[in-house]
Amino acid sequence: MTYLPRKDTQHVLLKMLIGGNYLGPVKETLGSAGKRSVLDVGCGSCSFVLDIAKEFPDAQVIGCDVAPMQRALAPPNLRIDIVSTW
Repeated sequence: MTYLPRKDTQHVLLKMLIGGNYLGPVKETLGSAGKRSVLDVGCGSCSFVLDIAKEFPDAQVIGCDVAPMQRALAPPNLRIDIVSTW
């Protein structure tokens, strides 16, 4: 299965291109007072949500996809939901 390694490679290349996981005031928004949430629909290999959950341990991070992920890799603030295509 080459889909997930390809998505991981794309994630790494995009991070190199833009200099991180995101553009805009993400750090200011997620670092401000109060509980914050991040939702990634179609999270694929979960590389992005894993990075965000590690960078912002006080935020609740949710990844949704049709394919399962190795949940053992997920930090406590990351929830992975498997959704049906129906």
